[in-house]
Parts: sequence; structure tokens; C-alpha cells
Amino acid sequence: MKEVILMMYEDKSWDFEVHYWDLWEWAADLLRDPCLFLHLTFDAQHLSKFDGENFVWFIDEPYTADAFWDLQLQLPEGAKPLTFILYADKTKLSTSGTAKAYPIVARLANLPTDICNGEGIGGGYVVSWLPVKYLNDLGRDVVSHIDKRFKEFPCWHNQKHPNQVMDIVFTDSSIPENILKMILYAAHDVVTEEDCMLGYLLLQCICLYIEVDMYASLEVHTSDTICEGRNVVQMFSGFLKQYIDKTVDIEDKGWNFLKLHMDVHLFDDIEVKGATWNYNMKPNKKMHGPLKDSYLLWTNFQNVAEQILHINHWQLITEDIHCHLLDFNEYLHLQTQDQFDAADDAVIPLAGFFHVKVGSKQPPLTFELVENIYHSDNAFSNLCIRLNDFLNDFLPAINIPLPQGKWIRL
Repeated sequence: MKEVILMMYEDKSWDFEVHYWDLWEWAADLLRDPCLFLHLTFDAQHLSKFDGENFVWFIDEPYTADAFWDLQLQLPEGAKPLTFILYADKTKLSTSGTAKAYPIVARLANLPTDICNGEGIGGGYVVSWLPVKYLNDLGRDVVSHIDKRFKEFPCWHNQKHPNQVMDIVFTDSSIPENILKMILYAAHDVVTEEDCMLGYLLLQCICLYIEVDMYASLEVHTSDTICEGRNVVQMFSGFLKQYIDKTVDIEDKGWNFLKLHMDVHLFDDIEVKGATWNYNMKPNKKMHGPLKDSYLLWTNFQNVAEQILHINHWQLITEDIHCHLLDFNEYLHLQTQDQFDAADDAVIPLAGFFHVKVGSKQPPLTFELVENIYHSDNAFSNLCIRLNDFLNDFLPAINIPLPQGKWIRL
């Protein structure tokens, strides 16, 4: 769908085209999905765990946090909250950097985080697309003597290892996070308090920021971890203020930006919304790759918003069909997993698809052959006789008459 929205900017009116999918229709599809519905949570939860001495309240999913509680208390009796997480961030669609856009991704927070943040059905879905254009990005060169240390740094599991840090284009949020974890080891004996007081103060700020990041990344929080996290934020803010004050006359960097201010409210947000992995940007960043591929491989590079939304919709339908096929395969497997390995020749009809039959790929086997194959397994000894006895007892017990009223003799 497309709408033109009138906005005021710098005392002028501007028309903006907004392409979008209906958010409620998408949510209704998820609610109707029998595989997802079992995982949906519609009531706020208050959970505790034993810490060795006492039971303490803990927060993980959004429905265990304060906002979900407060919202449900405001609803009429019997009504349930349906909660969304919306995310927007610009992504480069072309290598030149001139084609950019703001995809708006929706996630349903009533689902567990492993599904909500996952890929495929129940995960993130592009519900709107705001194309924008820029002039080339501006950058500045900084020379560092510690770059060579990164080349010597040992590899850590699940962590990116840049050979140098000053010339990187930061298109992936995990790169600066990984650099922060490594820079203390690469710089601690180069930037010392005696040789460079400001550099040493900056390293102290980085060390505390890493500790803040550690508490922020916890997937389960208690009142203790939230309290400890707030203390570290306070210490970090104090050291950073010292650094800002001491560099105000020698640096032109401005420190009044949103992401720095976020730390002040970080643990208030955790109490209100749940652990940060429910709503941070990392799961959504994974969607940028497929969006770029769609732009490069499937569009004509003109009026791409509507094209990419349709491509994303096709991908969702394909994923839905794939999931249903996997579910059916699992159903067939569960139906036969307690039986012998050689599949029987029973044909399973598919309701609504009368021209399709699912049968065994192996030829029929006689009872004698089955008993010979599994002669070492007592479960298959006298298989034919025992099966006769079972059917003659079981079928009448479930009100199925015996064939022609006679005992079965296989």
C-alpha cells in the first residue's frame, strides 16, 4: 500500500510517499498460525528464581516487565495486549553509498525472544519502506600506533578480528563492540598513565563502558543485576565527564548525542521493557543483507520501495510454505518412529489433495522376512501371532468391528 503524507519542515510543506503493509493483517496472520499460537503469551507474568538464599524477581521477556503489566491493567476485563516492536535504521543498498533507505521492521513481542528475534515465520517483517538519498559520507583520518597490535591479537570465538581499527567503515554494529573488547589488551602497555594521562583516562572510560555493555547484554535480569548495572553506569558517567572536561579545549567532538544519553536510562528501560536482546538492533541488522540482495538482483533501481516490499512478501510466503512442509515431514516421522525401520506399504491420504498419495519407497515385506531381519530383537519375535492378538483385542475396544465379524488371522 502507498500513502502520501504532508509534513512541515523549515516552514515549508513537503509531500512524502510512504509504502507499507498493513500491520494488523500481518499480526492476524501470525495469530492464525497454529504453530505460532502455542508460543504466544497474552498475560503479564511475574517470575522468581532461587539465588541460593532467597527467591528473587527476574525479568527476561517483555511480558515479564513493567510496561506489559501497566498496559494490561488499563485494558477492559478479558482484553489482552498485543505488543509490537518497531525498528528503523538506514541501510546502504548500493556499494556506492548513494542509494539508501529506512526499512521499518516489526516484531511481535508476545512471542518468545528466540522466535521474535529469529529468522522466518514469527521473526522480523518489513512493514514499511522510506527511501532517502544522501551526499557522500564524510570521514576523517586518525593515525594510531596500536593498529599493529590488532594483527597480533589471538582469535576469539564468534568475534570479528580487524587487522586495524582506524580506517574501518562502521556498517556493522558488532565491529566497534568487538574492537572495544580488544583495545584494552592492545593498548594497556602503550597508553600508560605516565606517558599519556588523557589516553589512560580514555582507557578507563572504555573499560567501564565494556562493563556497562556486559550488564546490558544479560538475557535475564534480577533486582541485583539491575542495581549493579546502575552503579557501573554512574561510574562510567563520572569518568567520561572528567575526560570531556579535560579535552574540551583540544577536541572538536560533540558529546551530546542520543546513544550516549541512552545509558542513563538503560536499566530503567530494562525494568519497563525486559532484557535488551528483546529490542536491540542486532536482530534487525541481519535483515539488511537480504534487502541489499533484493535491491541488486530483483529491482530495476527505480521506484524500489514498492518492489522490495513485494519481494519481501514473496519471501515470507515461500518461508511459510517451507515451514508447513517441514511440519508435515516431522508429522510423518513421528507417526513411524516407534515402528520398525523398514517402512510398511500403507498409503496416507492427504485431505483436499485426492490426486496425491504418500507411500513407502521400499517394497512390501512379509512377516517372516521382518522377523528374520530383526531376529535378535525380542520385540519382533512371533510378530504375526502377537499382532493378531493385539488387533483382535484393540479393534473391538475402540468400537471398530472385526472384518466380517471374524477374528483376524494374518
